[in-house]
Amino acid sequence: MKKFNLAVLAALALLMLASCSKENKGIVIEKTQNLLDDAPTAPEGYEYLEGVGSWLSAETEYKSSPYDNIVSIKGNYFSITNDNIYFQLKKEESKRDETGYYYTLGDPIYAYISGQTGEKHFICPDPLCTHGAYSGCQYLNLGNLTFSSSDTSLMYATRSAVEDGVFYPTVYEINNSAATITPIYKPDDKSEGLDMVYLELMFEKDGKLYFIYNSQYEYVNENGETEHDEKSKLMYLDLKTKQTEVINDNYPTRAGLVGEVWSKLLFADVDTRELYCTDYNFENPVTIMTYEDGYWFRNIYYDQDTEEMYVLVSYTGLYYPKNPDMSGKDIHCKVYKVDKDFNLTEIPMPSEMVTSFQLTRDYIYYTVYDPIQLGSKNGRPLLDTTGGKIYRAPRDNTTEGELFFDNHGEIIFDGSIGAAYCVVGNNLYLQYYKVRGSGDDMSSYYTGSIARVNVKENTLKWINLY
Repeated sequence: MKKFNLAVLAALALLMLASCSKENKGIVIEKTQNLLDDAPTAPEGYEYLEGVGSWLSAETEYKSSPYDNIVSIKGNYFSITNDNIYFQLKKEESKRDETGYYYTLGDPIYAYISGQTGEKHFICPDPLCTHGAYSGCQYLNLGNLTFSSSDTSLMYATRSAVEDGVFYPTVYEINNSAATITPIYKPDDKSEGLDMVYLELMFEKDGKLYFIYNSQYEYVNENGETEHDEKSKLMYLDLKTKQTEVINDNYPTRAGLVGEVWSKLLFADVDTRELYCTDYNFENPVTIMTYEDGYWFRNIYYDQDTEEMYVLVSYTGLYYPKNPDMSGKDIHCKVYKVDKDFNLTEIPMPSEMVTSFQLTRDYIYYTVYDPIQLGSKNGRPLLDTTGGKIYRAPRDNTTEGELFFDNHGEIIFDGSIGAAYCVVGNNLYLQYYKVRGSGDDMSSYYTGSIARVNVKENTLKWINLY
């Protein structure tokens, strides 16, 4: 699913009424200063803490938190499994050439935080490896990290490379116990006009790795014009025999496979605006819900204990980097619960402007559309659409919202996406962004680093590549 950003100044009065109006009863830290573009900067060693106000101190002791038996269906940034939190780290590189200043990120590598110790580890097992671009590290530039459902030591990922002018992916099996990474599947498609093959790993079940096989073609039509086409099919790889099987070779490219729930395949269709399930033979489809034009599914979570799925349907206009037209519109973003019998129930939230959420055992953590302007870019406002705040509401009383975290304009994160933050107990993990520039030439960008804030102890730890 695509992710978008957006904000507006003209609608602030309206949105303040629509946002959480209840008294904040959570962790509310008095704002000391707003550093914005001036902080945090990155001195040697990535000691960002020097640029953050006195409301936080450096973490000196990690306190573990209980993990919930709840999974994000198709999370984008953080994955919690096997008592670890997985994410990608990159090295921030800032350079200057004849055209002026520019910013780039190095090659990504997956890392994880131990839920027991709070320490950072790389999936690369070599303790002497620097994981740099020219280090020869075999674990760089992997994507689609997917976990075995039965063996905690096994993971799967993809990496693409150019071969004869065509991008081909390779699927790798990562064995933590044996400290190995092994290629197990590579497409051999040699079709005429093929530009690219890319795979989207979905999940592993019963020794089968399910994925979407996408291929892009270039061809010349009858008028001599070059056109492009895309085909998709749903497949699985038998992890024992290493043979593939096509489940559906007419897979609609606009109907995204989201994941697996209740032993069924879960789909979200862009064209029909429908969330539905089918069995593995693409038979007996069941429509779970449909939504209005201009709306989309933002986050989907599954509680493995209660066998309930939670879904956020929100107005897509709230995510674009421009002022939305709110006049005369009944904007509403709603959270729904679906049980295994496909009964749909709307969850009453403190605000109808929820832009993202995370489900845990006791709480629903969420952000609301409450934009503040950080600057401007080419005449358009550069906005933090959530005001830098994360709220929470008890699952047994969802109308009672409270403020959980306020970034004070200092620890910038993309809260509109939802998966860009992760709450585990009292520890909040954030994909850390910076604001650069001045006047009408400001921008925000992801640094490749993670901020861990303990909202109870008011402590901070930076998690970086080096």
